[in-house]
Amino acid sequence: MELGLFESLIWIMIITVAIAVYAPLLFLTWPVFCSYVSPAGRRIRKLINLVPGPPSLPIVGNALEFLVSREKVVEVRNRHFSSYSKIFKIWSFHHPLVKPVAPEYVEAILHSSKNIEKSLFYKLLHPWLGTGLLTSSGEKWFLHRKLLTPSFHFKILEDFIPMFIERSSSMIEKLSNQVKSGNAINVVPIISRSTLDMICESAMGIKLDHADKAQQDYISAIYTLGDIVYYRSMRPWFMIDLLFKLSKKAAIQDKALKILHQFTGRVIKEKKNKYIQKKSQRNEENESLPRKKRMKAFLDLLIELSVDNNLLSEEEIREEVDTFMFEGHDTTSMAISWMLLVLANHPEIQARKHFYAPKKFFFQEKIFKEVNDAWDKRISGSLEEGNESYVKFFNDMTYLDRCVKESLRLYPSVPVISRKLTEDLQMGEYLIPADTIIHIHVNNIHRNPLVYSDPDVFDPDRFLPEAVNTRHPYAYIPFSAGPRNCIGQRFAMLEIKTVISSIVQNFHLIAVDKPEDIVIVADLVLRAKDGIKIKFKPRKKCN
Repeated sequence: MELGLFESLIWIMIITVAIAVYAPLLFLTWPVFCSYVSPAGRRIRKLINLVPGPPSLPIVGNALEFLVSREKVVEVRNRHFSSYSKIFKIWSFHHPLVKPVAPEYVEAILHSSKNIEKSLFYKLLHPWLGTGLLTSSGEKWFLHRKLLTPSFHFKILEDFIPMFIERSSSMIEKLSNQVKSGNAINVVPIISRSTLDMICESAMGIKLDHADKAQQDYISAIYTLGDIVYYRSMRPWFMIDLLFKLSKKAAIQDKALKILHQFTGRVIKEKKNKYIQKKSQRNEENESLPRKKRMKAFLDLLIELSVDNNLLSEEEIREEVDTFMFEGHDTTSMAISWMLLVLANHPEIQARKHFYAPKKFFFQEKIFKEVNDAWDKRISGSLEEGNESYVKFFNDMTYLDRCVKESLRLYPSVPVISRKLTEDLQMGEYLIPADTIIHIHVNNIHRNPLVYSDPDVFDPDRFLPEAVNTRHPYAYIPFSAGPRNCIGQRFAMLEIKTVISSIVQNFHLIAVDKPEDIVIVADLVLRAKDGIKIKFKPRKKCN
């Protein structure tokens, strides 16, 4: 009897171990098996294999090419793009990844009003961003896009500009203190802190305490989450939550998520308390008076939609705030940092205002002159006072506008956009089947030599009206395009122009590294491996 019980326990242990070992293996291999034998899988393979692409291995496809360092991944991608002029595909195990190169192929997917679902890679962001505007699809995305669009109306953006200028001035003071030694500084941290200030004070209506360590912890946690999301995306087995939770990275992710959600939770709580207090005050004092309807900033609108209209839950508010806190500060800070690198390497773009400058500076500082002329115009009174005049103030800076756009061409903040087809899509001569993942590599599309001559050269004149009119509209997509374009792109452009114009007014930028020597790493946002180092030389104030 005892022996029988012992044997039973042994068999139970064997079966348990077998399940523990083989169940995950079956879970991983079953989709691969189905992709070869099921009718739907065979159809996908048949159509996708008509699309050109690099050689791939059975089962794993091209996945092993990407199990390298993050800087090497960028090199692999660049090599692939240099080999194809229109479109190509790779395989990540059983997943086909189709990558459009030519702008007409990019248009086919981004212009589509039906294939707007984000790919499975965005699910890796769900623990952080939930299903906010960046990651959601279907009815929820349509509703939230419609609800949130009014908060980015140009009338609201006008009101933000004085604050942008004020925060830029604070940043200039910090820079002035840091550059006294004459040493090069990594601009990314200080720009990141400033753009976080701006998104919090404008869209969220909360002024941050600079002495609060939580601000820097928040920025560091964003980098940590970006690292983990990239790590998981390159290892399909870790895209399965159950397996990822068994890894050491899971604890690191949990710690970062706690920091991020505590930070945004505090912002929401503070703003919501103010909103309820003001609402109560209005009800007591002005109940009988008609209230003038006004445009509302981002978090004000979210709270009103939740408290007054029950259109958003507490969780949905957090998702959207997390999304815009990330997108509104991190992508913009990197766009500004990359542009400073570009300007430092092109003194002819910065150049001095006066013609007695040394010969090498003779054609420099066009931006400086344009910004100064615009300020002189405003101070002299030829430009009307008021926030509306600030919009004209920046609109008049056409050369600055071209420089920003050209910098975003070379260094788009969001390097990859990814979609999952919900129905078949015709891309040129190829029919791409439903369930295929489309990867749009913005930085490679922006450097297509068939569209841009000398694509690695910084040339703001590419954005003269006559040049833009002859170019395919989907050859330039720094803010995506089509129905899912970036809702905050005008906000970002105003912020970038404000910060850049403030810096160029106060400093000469001196290059430390050449653009070709900067190592770019694969990430959610386009980042430099070792930061972006620049020397700042204070300008002499002229009367």
